[in-house]
Amino acid sequence: MDIKDLVLSEFKVLKRDYIPKCYKQTKTENLMTNKEWWKNYYAGLNLIFGVTCILCAFYFFAPTLFTFKNSLVPIDGKLQKVETYYVKVNNRGKFGHKFTSNKSELILYLKGKEQVYSLKKNIGYEKRNEHYENIKKELNNSNTIRVWIKKNQTEKRNPEVYQI
Repeated sequence: MDIKDLVLSEFKVLKRDYIPKCYKQTKTENLMTNKEWWKNYYAGLNLIFGVTCILCAFYFFAPTLFTFKNSLVPIDGKLQKVETYYVKVNNRGKFGHKFTSNKSELILYLKGKEQVYSLKKNIGYEKRNEHYENIKKELNNSNTIRVWIKKNQTEKRNPEVYQI
C-alpha cells in the first residue's frame, strides 16, 4: 500500500455527508425530540393562558383594589334613617349540595339625598352582625354623617360605599 492509496482511503472516510456513529440519532431519540416539541408547545399555550387569566383578574378587580383617597368624594348629610337587615341566602355547591348562609346589610338614608347607601357582608352561620349593629348605634348618636363614594358613582341610585 502506498501513500496514494492511504490518502484515498482516508478521504473516503472524511466525506462531507459522513456523520460518526456516536452522533447519529436512533429512532427512539427522534421520538423523544418529537415528544419534547409537543411538551414545549403545550407549555407555551399554558403560559399564554396563565398570563391572560392574570390580566383579566387585574382588569376586573383593580378598580376595587386600587381605589385611592383622591378618587373618592365625601357626601355629608344628616341621618334620615338607618336599618340593618339579615337575609338567608341559599346556595348550591359544586356537586349539587345545598347550603344556606346569612347576609347582613346596613342601609343608610341621608336627608335631602335620593341615594341609598348600603354595606353588605356575608356573615356565614351567625345570626347577627355585631359590627354593623355597633355602627348603627354610633350613626344614630351622631349629628352629621360623611359617606365616601367614587367620583363616577355620584349620580347612581345605589353607589358603592368605601368609608363612613
